[in-house]
Amino acid sequence: MLLVALSSVDQVIDESRRHPSLFSAWLRKPVHQSLLKDCLTRLCHHVPATEAPAPTQPDDHAVPFAAHVLLAEDNPVNREVAFTMLELLGCTTTMVENGREAVEALTNRPFDLVLMDCHMPEMDGLTATALIREQEHQATQPRHTTIVALTANALEGDRERCLAAGMDDYLAKPFTLTTLKEVLHRRLSIKGPSRSTEAPLQSTTQAPPLQAAQPDKIAPPGDDHVDLNAWQAIRARQRPGQPDLLHKALSLYLPHADAQLIQLQQAMAGADIQSVKTIAHMMKSSTAQLGAPRLADLYAQIEATCRAGTVDNLPDLCGHLIPEHRAVCTLMRQELNRAGRSAA
Repeated sequence: MLLVALSSVDQVIDESRRHPSLFSAWLRKPVHQSLLKDCLTRLCHHVPATEAPAPTQPDDHAVPFAAHVLLAEDNPVNREVAFTMLELLGCTTTMVENGREAVEALTNRPFDLVLMDCHMPEMDGLTATALIREQEHQATQPRHTTIVALTANALEGDRERCLAAGMDDYLAKPFTLTTLKEVLHRRLSIKGPSRSTEAPLQSTTQAPPLQAAQPDKIAPPGDDHVDLNAWQAIRARQRPGQPDLLHKALSLYLPHADAQLIQLQQAMAGADIQSVKTIAHMMKSSTAQLGAPRLADLYAQIEATCRAGTVDNLPDLCGHLIPEHRAVCTLMRQELNRAGRSAA
């Protein structure tokens, strides 16, 4: 029988380490629908709760940030990878899936820093930030929560829009552990969060997906659809005693990507260009994060085409996207099956 533990944010990590074999999985309360779905998907696909490769972490990760971070991100793969990075950097993290939930979370308790995705359902990050700033200004004891924008766009004007909404910093996706750490260094003090807001908004240059720490140990690539260096780099962020991060991310990505492709094809058939653009934007960062640059670039081209209004190119781009999606997902499933796991 599979048992799933429900615990508070501040207790779940310690409890999971104290009782590693008692429960099949641990979830933080309040449990959101997509997080519960992600957990059940992993359990049904027989991804074990232990048995992970030994982590490879640089020495400079040893000094933690004593901070409570609110992570607002609707993409399950991006959310899982960002959560793992934050945990490696010593942060306690609360996760929400849209701007409305982020506003509610900050109403209930203070956070040292917010990582706010700009494009989310129900309420986007820019609107949420404007509401948060308004609430802070009207509070009996005014405060200023540090909010860092997360965006898969590197377009001119993004920085200005984030600044106008009241954000303090800017991090382009997909980001690495190093670039995330740079932002935390700017905005937080080591072992003691800083609430200073004097530093101006800065743009962290978008870096390529996680680079491998030990390229000599990577299996020789047999295909150019997936960059195995990116997979090895994800493994290097592995937390001791936790599920295999790479397999967890792949297991989350596969059903999500399949579902989004179906929705994209339906939107194309219905000439719903706005939905096509939204789906392409959502998928490009998590696809790049998992080391599929060609597929991520096709999503980026589709998004750019929708923005430019040159929709005559969309059928051709989608004609290239579908076989590339299938090739990437086949390699991901082969990786899961190779280790005795299946995401089918």
